[in-house]
Amino acid sequence: MKTIILITITCLTMAGCASTLPQKSVVQGNYSVTDAKTFSTALSCDATKVDGVKDGFVKDYCQILAGNIKIALQKELRGIEYNETNPDLAIQVNLEEVNGGSAAARLWVGMGAGRSITTVYVKVIKKGVTIAEKRLTETTTTPNLITNNYANDDAILQDAPLVARKVGEFVKNPARE
Repeated sequence: MKTIILITITCLTMAGCASTLPQKSVVQGNYSVTDAKTFSTALSCDATKVDGVKDGFVKDYCQILAGNIKIALQKELRGIEYNETNPDLAIQVNLEEVNGGSAAARLWVGMGAGRSITTVYVKVIKKGVTIAEKRLTETTTTPNLITNNYANDDAILQDAPLVARKVGEFVKNPARE
C-alpha cells in the first residue's frame, strides 16, 4: 500500500511540475520616475505560450490583466496621470506564459506540485528610452477550497491582481523587486 501511495504521489508531482522562464532584469543606474507627469500602459498577448487552460482563455484573461495592471500602476504612481497620447512614461507589458499546471497535483500533493504559472515581461520607457525591464513570474501552488478555486483557469485568474501588483511595484521601485 505504501508503494502505491508513493508511486501515485510521484506521478502527480512529475505530471504537475512546470518550469518557469529564466529571470531577467536590467535597470539603468539613474532610474527615476519622480519627474514623470503622465504614463500609459500597453499589454501584448499575441505571442503568449499557453498550456493547461481552456481554448480562448488567454484572450479574456488579457483584458482582465490589462485592467488590473492599469489600476495597480495608478495606485503605485500616485500623482502621475494616465494619458495614452504622448505620455512621459510608457509601461509595456508582454504576457509571455500562462500555464494552468495541474489542479489534481495542487490539491493532492501540494508543496509546489502542479503550480500554475503566469509570466510577464515589463519594459519601462521614459521619453523614448528604456530605463528598466524585467521578467516577473507569479505562481499558485495551493487551491483555494473556500472559494471553490481549484481549476487551472481559476488559479490563473486569482493571480491577475498579484501579477499586476508586481508590475506596479517594479515600475515604482525596480530595486525592491
